[in-house]
Amino acid sequence: MDDGDVTISCHWRGRHKNNPAYIHVSWKADITAPGELYVRFSDPDDQKIFSELPLGTTLAGEEIFSKKDLGFDPSARKWAISVMFVEAEK
Repeated sequence: MDDGDVTISCHWRGRHKNNPAYIHVSWKADITAPGELYVRFSDPDDQKIFSELPLGTTLAGEEIFSKKDLGFDPSARKWAISVMFVEAEK
């Protein structure tokens, strides 16, 4: 980004006992413009989007997205993650 940057980390786990597969995402953003962060999960080969989920306006945080939230099993298929920043309307 021209006006800042976002650092993101994630880890995933497959279904374990009664817990569904999930991806744990944490982020830290250095952005001065008002707006909202989103995380997108897609197929790295054909760029098909599996899901696009809001992280909100908080500049640092973490979220856990279950298989149900994601729309795919992160332990069973290849996926890529990207972060998007949508600037607030002026």
